[in-house]
Amino acid sequence: MLGLDDPSTDETYGADFSALLRFLDVTSDPSVPLAMLAQLAYSPWAGLPGVPHLAVAVAGDTGIRKSAMAGIVTGAQSRLWAPVDGDADRATVNVRHGASSKIGMDRLLYHLAGGVAVVDDAFAGNLAPGDVRAQWMMLSGLAQSMATQKGGTKATRDGVGIRTDRYPRCCLLVTAEDYPDEDQHGSEIARYLALRANGEVDTAVLTEVQQSIRAISRAHARMIQDGLADLTAAPRAIAWAREQAADWERNGHNRARHNAILAVAGVRLLADGWERAGLGSGEALALQGADIIHEIADAQARRCGMTRAGQTARNPVVLFTRRFREMLRDGTWYLASPTRGPDNAALPPVIPSYSPGVAGWRQGAVLGGPGGTQWFPAGRGDPLGAVRVWGGSGRSPWRHVMLVIRSSEWGDIADMIRRRVRERDGWPMPAAEDLLRMLVDEGWVKEATAKPSALWNDEPKPRVLKLDLGRLLEIPESDGQDDDSRDDLGSGGGGSGGGREVTDLVSEFDPRCLACGEMTGARESEDGAYRWNEVEPLQASCAIPEPKQAEPAQAIIPEQVKSEQVPEPAWQGPGHTGKSLSALRATLVRRGWDVPSDEFVRAVADRITAAFPVDGKPGSGGPGLVWAEGPGRTGYRLFRQEQSHGTRRLPPDERLGDVNCPWVMPRQEWHRPLTDDERQQPFFVSFDINGAYLAAASQPLGTGRPVHLTDTGRITIRKNVPALYRLDVDPTTAGLLPMLVAANGWYASPIAWYLHERGLVRRVEEALVWPTTESYVWLDRWYQAIRDARSWLASDGGHDQAGRAAADCVKALYTTFLAGWMASPKNSTNLYRPDWRAHTVSRAAANQARALDTVREQTGRTPFAIRVDAVWFTANSPDDIPTGLQIPDNKKLGKWKPNGAGPITPNITATLDSGIGGVHAALREAATS
Repeated sequence: MLGLDDPSTDETYGADFSALLRFLDVTSDPSVPLAMLAQLAYSPWAGLPGVPHLAVAVAGDTGIRKSAMAGIVTGAQSRLWAPVDGDADRATVNVRHGASSKIGMDRLLYHLAGGVAVVDDAFAGNLAPGDVRAQWMMLSGLAQSMATQKGGTKATRDGVGIRTDRYPRCCLLVTAEDYPDEDQHGSEIARYLALRANGEVDTAVLTEVQQSIRAISRAHARMIQDGLADLTAAPRAIAWAREQAADWERNGHNRARHNAILAVAGVRLLADGWERAGLGSGEALALQGADIIHEIADAQARRCGMTRAGQTARNPVVLFTRRFREMLRDGTWYLASPTRGPDNAALPPVIPSYSPGVAGWRQGAVLGGPGGTQWFPAGRGDPLGAVRVWGGSGRSPWRHVMLVIRSSEWGDIADMIRRRVRERDGWPMPAAEDLLRMLVDEGWVKEATAKPSALWNDEPKPRVLKLDLGRLLEIPESDGQDDDSRDDLGSGGGGSGGGREVTDLVSEFDPRCLACGEMTGARESEDGAYRWNEVEPLQASCAIPEPKQAEPAQAIIPEQVKSEQVPEPAWQGPGHTGKSLSALRATLVRRGWDVPSDEFVRAVADRITAAFPVDGKPGSGGPGLVWAEGPGRTGYRLFRQEQSHGTRRLPPDERLGDVNCPWVMPRQEWHRPLTDDERQQPFFVSFDINGAYLAAASQPLGTGRPVHLTDTGRITIRKNVPALYRLDVDPTTAGLLPMLVAANGWYASPIAWYLHERGLVRRVEEALVWPTTESYVWLDRWYQAIRDARSWLASDGGHDQAGRAAADCVKALYTTFLAGWMASPKNSTNLYRPDWRAHTVSRAAANQARALDTVREQTGRTPFAIRVDAVWFTANSPDDIPTGLQIPDNKKLGKWKPNGAGPITPNITATLDSGIGGVHAALREAATS
């Protein structure tokens, strides 16, 4: 048993817990210390009913202090631990060069129940391929024994008996030099929450934490002491973690997802300890920690090649949806209207925004008619099921477009999908009942229990299952993931068509707009981007053209159209749901808002909807924007909403996932020591740009894939042409802000043009240039909608606390969408454009640099600190405005505005001289206005 030592008292608990959380500052990337602290908080309860054990692995090069950080975890529990037999030993086993065997570790770690044991130095040194495989097997077996709480069956030495079963009864923390051949050992590494330690270690903070180990140990003991009074805390934390993980995309490895959920539960327990220590609400810590663990799990899945269906995705839901659509397209199945024709023949379904071609029908000549075409089922026999479309009256159904199938058919459907997946993907599929439960969990099927239906006139009424057909059809074929931008839907997955065999089987349906001839592409959920006039697709902004002649197909079989020809209801935006309100609450908490009640969150949500109406000006009423799963995805939802009114539409697939975008985000913080003259000035003044990223959004952006130019020295930098240039820049030029210098030499067009104007470009090495014919101000309508919403929320719509909170969420919307989400691995939609992000951020930086150049040229003054779009100057008075810096009376978008002022304290001067971080925190503390 680990010794818990003396727990913190009420008087020391706050300080001791703060010392524990100081561990998060050891590295620039908090993911490693956070995962370790989460495991430390979770491990005492592992082994209780419903509380599994957690395994974490950390890999990184020598020098990142992996073992030292792991030592903090063992030190927090106790300096030594004593097995039942033998001398006291550290809670660490070393596996470098085979120093410990699997059997030996099982027997040693059996006694460490309720703690974390460190398995140190895996994959150390230059190992032969056989040794690498042996260590993978050892680590996998160790985690398996921990997870199942069972050891292998082993005979006694004389062979006449069975040894006592031994296995780790503790949680495992593995440190490794690397994960060699990780993509080939996805199953082995999936038994751990596996991190790569890439952050820079602050050795001063590490030393401080090591010296505070007794305080950390006391805080840990107090957490355990408090938890003993309520043994349901850990199960509740796991339930909370599962709720947070409900929206995560499945990556094919349930074990890895399972470990990530347990780590999130550890974060929740850590946040509960924060609250008990009297340090305030732990909700923000819990939510931020859950996001970090989610990013860890996503990174692990990407390293193993498990996130994109075009690679090796094994997610059964992804595979099912991909092959289901494929079997509709290739004629294996077809869907029909619930009603039958006069001759009892199946009728093609009328699906808003789609032709019957997506439901297994083909166009052909009218049999026995004077000409024209009509729809015929491509499949044989009876239809797979009936398409039910809500007409807008009566009680709102589960989904507006549903596929209703007889439950007796489900086994055959699952078997056919299973065979197709095994043939074309090479992966196994779960049994029919298990697959059905997965689809229910992720919102593709209403419920696993079949219910009687009156859709058919059979007696007795057949039992049916209901699938979300609208969601099945709206996933772009080129996107390996589901677009979960819809409210009240699980994260589930779509998938690509699986290669050429799908592309060659597309129906004869012409997807071009009937009026303007543009490609309509895939339709997003409930965004009104495309309409359906019962015959062809139609852009929302296009009027239905007058037909040249009557449609022969309708004249010959009028029942086919007349029975289904119901006017499509007016566009209705998605309504607020528990999921959307919960996501909005999380955003408010992250941005520092006090959220007093659910009514406040709903008031903020209603204000955002009013600020972004589908039609009309802000505040005019009617349906409008609904908050999605986060600020970035809400920005995408707004983009789709505004696209529905545009005169030019983005092609359906703008996912630039197959083109490497070499541009990297520049430094966002910079500062320097004060000059002698500046030290004589007693104040600082600060200014920032009002909506810097938003003002930079309205510029030409590329469409499709760029042209790669490699004619070194002969490439011309062109103004306002979307491009990425690799430049040879003179780094010695005085006055050039370090934030403008790209370490890898790649610059987006706005910065490249700025450097060209100043004569700093010595040569253009290569470039990625988008054709001007394909460029357009794609974010212009989006920018105008946010500009108008900001103005309304700053006046009529922002008169109270809810309005001010809504305005802050709008700021989070556009900054996240522009500066991060379009290039984020969490962005699984068909709009993944890291080049748009590069151009927006670069244009904002170029505008800022030109303004600071004007100040320097007129006064010689330069800022001593910069943080994104905010700058700080020294001044003789707190009211000073540097000459050349234009400050309008009103807060005009894209213009400078005051950001505070205050005295230059000795702390600020010392921090600037030290060259380390903390400058901006010191400036905030000293600000008086």
